Amino acid sequence: MAQVTINENEVDIVIGALHSDLKSFLNEWKPIFSRFHLIIVKDPDLKEELQIPGGFSADVYTKSDIERVVGSSAVLFSGYSCRYFGFLVSRKKYVVCVDDDCVPAKDTAGNMVDPVAQHIVNLKTPATPFFFNTLYDPFRKGADFVRGYPFSLRTGVDCALSCGLWLNLADLDAPTQALKPKERNTRYVDAVLTVPVRSMLPVSGINIAFNREAIGPALVPALKLAGEGKFRWETVEDIWSGMCVKVICDHLALGVKSGLPYVWRTERGNAIESLKKEWEGVKLMEEVVPFFQSVRFSQSATTAEACVLEMAKTVKEKLGKVDPMFSRAAEAMEEWVKLWNHCPPLFYCDRTAVPANSAGITSCAVVPTMLEQYPSPHLTYQHAIVPVRACFPTLMEEPTSILSHSPYRSGCARLPDPVMLEFQFQLWCSPSGSNRLPDPVMLEFQFQLWCSPSGSNRVRILVLGVVSSCCAVVFGIGKRRQS
Repeated sequence: MAQVTINENEVDIVIGALHSDLKSFLNEWKPIFSRFHLIIVKDPDLKEELQIPGGFSADVYTKSDIERVVGSSAVLFSGYSCRYFGFLVSRKKYVVCVDDDCVPAKDTAGNMVDPVAQHIVNLKTPATPFFFNTLYDPFRKGADFVRGYPFSLRTGVDCALSCGLWLNLADLDAPTQALKPKERNTRYVDAVLTVPVRSMLPVSGINIAFNREAIGPALVPALKLAGEGKFRWETVEDIWSGMCVKVICDHLALGVKSGLPYVWRTERGNAIESLKKEWEGVKLMEEVVPFFQSVRFSQSATTAEACVLEMAKTVKEKLGKVDPMFSRAAEAMEEWVKLWNHCPPLFYCDRTAVPANSAGITSCAVVPTMLEQYPSPHLTYQHAIVPVRACFPTLMEEPTSILSHSPYRSGCARLPDPVMLEFQFQLWCSPSGSNRLPDPVMLEFQFQLWCSPSGSNRVRILVLGVVSSCCAVVFGIGKRRQS
């Protein structure tokens, strides 16, 4: 494996929960996943409460969270598409996604495969889409560019998508699985290759990772079958999304890799019963593949968002007349870009404009905000806006402590001490106090809870760092991070 440094703070692992009991699944993955932050999105159609073991840093999102953030667009996130909500709310550079019916695989030497590490290696090392290397990935240990490979192309391009594979139950379609019910994939091929430019591939959402900053909006929950089910072979959402990503990567000169890492996929579902549901998708693919092979973007489309919008227009014009399902897919693609660009922060934030002479600022206004309630075993939080004492440059030299009172609700479990939460802020700063910084700024704070005999709690907040030259920071306490 190439020597690549993996920063846990750059990675989110997104899990779409289609089953309520995640204890066995997460315990199998604990040696690997416990190092990273997890985003678990519960299928809105799932009625039972999720069962999640301890030992993980995880944010859990449910139907109410989805509806609160995306409103009427919540219909995009049912079934396997619930994972796209995790893509939307993540703020990390890299996103890794593994289905909840998979467990760690073992390589030919019997060692547990770390798919997160391999995916990040794939994404951090260059891809070579413009000229195929017969030794596959030249950046892997023991490999190199072969004789005849142009030196001008050996620097490669950034890799944006890593497509992993599966042992045991491969991602076959329902007709193939029904015809070969005993077929299992036992071949562990120790290789990674770049998919050549203009070559299409069926991207499986079972085991993937991507550079969210580069092509996040291109992974779009758009094409939904009328009779879409809860098994992979009853859907085509990931296939459509994958083709969108591939043609966009080709246009933006980004790479797509396939091969390692493997996961072990467990048994699930009945292929024969799923035939009717997937047959619709099988027929549609005969129209979809030629369409994507012909897609071309304008030179002005220089971002993934712009490419998705151009593609949505073309889908509506060329495929909309074939089946109304494609028109709905085009509308979903447009809606997705709007959500991506305007998704509100999940942690409610108030904003107070302050003058630019921030060195003299001592506090900002204190006002109450809304109350968010979560049933046991969650703790109920009172949203509160608190003053931040910001005298520069001393704030950068040592943390600032802020104390705020928060009532304890009887019947709710207490969080462990200390608790780590992440919040999204916008910092306001201009000479007139009328302007603000254009982009959200991510800051991380450490919270500690104390419970007194009287039942009252205090929250001690350590400001670990600031990004701008200064201003008052105003925030509200939101959903807790699972521990």
